[in-house]
Amino acid sequence: MNAVVTGAFLVLLPAIILALVGWETRVRLRLRRSGVTARGRVVGHVSRTDGMDEPVLRFVDRRGRYVDFRPQRGAFGSFAPVGMEADLVYLENDPDTARLASDVRGRYWSLLVAAPCAGVMLLGVLVLAGVLPQGTRSIPSGSPVKGVFGLVNLVIGLLMVGGGCWWFWRLLLRYRDGHTTTGTVVRRSSQNQGRDLAVVEFLDLHHRRIQLVSRAVSRKVGTRVPVRYPAERPGKGVAGSLARNARSAAVLFLLGLATAAVGVAMLA
Repeated sequence: MNAVVTGAFLVLLPAIILALVGWETRVRLRLRRSGVTARGRVVGHVSRTDGMDEPVLRFVDRRGRYVDFRPQRGAFGSFAPVGMEADLVYLENDPDTARLASDVRGRYWSLLVAAPCAGVMLLGVLVLAGVLPQGTRSIPSGSPVKGVFGLVNLVIGLLMVGGGCWWFWRLLLRYRDGHTTTGTVVRRSSQNQGRDLAVVEFLDLHHRRIQLVSRAVSRKVGTRVPVRYPAERPGKGVAGSLARNARSAAVLFLLGLATAAVGVAMLA
């Protein structure tokens, strides 16, 4: 029974994700073939209780009408301040299909999502078929299946170790080269799997309102906290001390070492 539930979960969840990705891919392909371009400008924001404010871009369509467009959450990768401009693509007869041009030009994003989903679905099918056991303890020593699991653990572990090192290096550069200012905690956010984060707001060198989220500072609204940010992309800044921000990188690094060690033990 557990194998059926596990296998069904591994098949159904990726299938739902693939359906959503397929619908979005269809829209983007239509935009790539017959979409028209426009220049959008951030004119305001929509406040959220579970994260940073979302930008509202305004553009003029081919009929001279003003159209407000809200990009997908996280489309810019960081906070988009008022006045920021971006290229958009939309179907001439349907401005509501507008997307960021950078998203439409991206050719491999769907493959990057679909490939892991297909892999997980395959695992689910193998579990349902009884080909794969539910645990590695029941796999005989020297079995090719155990070798595959060991190799997967090793690769994932090394990727996590590399990710932790890269994360820490980025933090060091941010604290070494970034501009320093003071921000204010304006709200608490629970967008990261239920964990409370602080939404910090500050003004950059051009006196634009910028927001970022941080787990390295107090979540008490009104608290003043130090901020370091790059002048060209202030939304990529960090709040709090280097030591507190580096903890997540350290956890990722240590988890990677443990995962790689498990992989090595299974391959031995």
